[in-house]
Amino acid sequence: MSEVGGTVVGHRDGHGFVQRDDGEADIYLSQQEMHSVLHRDRVRVRIVRYDRKGRPEGRVLDIIERRKTSIIGRLLHENGMWLVAPEDRRYGQDILIPKNATAAATTGQVVAVELTEPPSMFSQPVGRVVEVLGEIDDPGMEIEIAVRKYEVPHRFSAESLAQAAAAAGVRRFVYLSSAKAAEARDAYGQAKRIAGDVALLHRGRLIESAPAEQFFSAPRTQEAKKFIAGELLV
Repeated sequence: MSEVGGTVVGHRDGHGFVQRDDGEADIYLSQQEMHSVLHRDRVRVRIVRYDRKGRPEGRVLDIIERRKTSIIGRLLHENGMWLVAPEDRRYGQDILIPKNATAAATTGQVVAVELTEPPSMFSQPVGRVVEVLGEIDDPGMEIEIAVRKYEVPHRFSAESLAQAAAAAGVRRFVYLSSAKAAEARDAYGQAKRIAGDVALLHRGRLIESAPAEQFFSAPRTQEAKKFIAGELLV
């Protein structure tokens, strides 16, 4: 039987397909074959049989390239173990998280995970939390999940965000890379003195913008609330 390369496309029911590089018909992968791969991995497969309708079924021979994009999901704590259940069901497997790799996220929060150990035929993937997006019902969370799921560009340089905010009339920026309480108080004082708007940026992402008084007295996002409370942002 022939060997071909392609990209894995998972299915929420546990099986998957390989979209062939040569453009021919997709190759079916059983649930067992999907144990060692994840959605969007690049693989080399061998066609082992054809079903009654002539559709090919394959066996994974090699993983050519593991997908490096972070995976978005909810952090859960079950039976004494931390894990992340991907929001994109096409990944098909929960990701185990060591207890020292949760980045202070709490149960139920939406997080971004980076894989540290890929899946194998007999083990689940292992990862670490690299970003805490917030609670599932936070304003704008559906958009945060969607842009990552479909890999829409969403991280921009501070300069780009500054230009965009300036065009919208925002005159004051507070950067949230590792804010502490003293810095928050100082930023609040500066903002009140200039009576301008405040735009919060964290890890190259615009978190929230509002008139200074409104922002510091009634922040909308979890990141802003943590910043004002003097907590470190991860």
